[in-house]
Amino acid sequence: AYTLAAMPSVALTIAVIIALVLGLSYGALFLPIRAVVCIMWMLVVTFGASVMVFQYGYLEKLGIISLAPATGGAQFWISPSVAVAVLVGLGLDYDIFLMDAVMEHYTEGKSGRVAVQCALEQSGTIICAAGAIMIFAFSALCACTTPVLNQIGFTLCVGVLIDCFITTKVTI
Repeated sequence: AYTLAAMPSVALTIAVIIALVLGLSYGALFLPIRAVVCIMWMLVVTFGASVMVFQYGYLEKLGIISLAPATGGAQFWISPSVAVAVLVGLGLDYDIFLMDAVMEHYTEGKSGRVAVQCALEQSGTIICAAGAIMIFAFSALCACTTPVLNQIGFTLCVGVLIDCFITTKVTI
């Protein structure tokens, strides 16, 4: 209960640190705000999906034991704690990789829109390939017989999927 009650404070602290580090690194105001919003959006959707699967049983009819609702109707307390740390790290990694390419094109004199388009052409495929590799690696946790590892694996797979294929391609 203590860990989950601290999560809002942890999320706020993470958001402030991300905004400060990116703001100071890039000398930009809106870039860190956009990064924080994209990462928080990814986390909200990811943990919402996790609750739908492991608390409400939305995928129970598939008959896949690793996607069955948790005993007692609640997720293990450590699942969100572990997943948020990994997902923030991966989300920032992919975001910084893309934004670095955007800034490179922007400093070459391209407009903001063109710089983003060029950066997506340059690094979008690499980010998606890295995400696919991570999904493949994390899906091994879904094949375990330990429910807490199933929850962590599912949450990480969904988060990376959202971050690499939706946030990178659509949101940005």
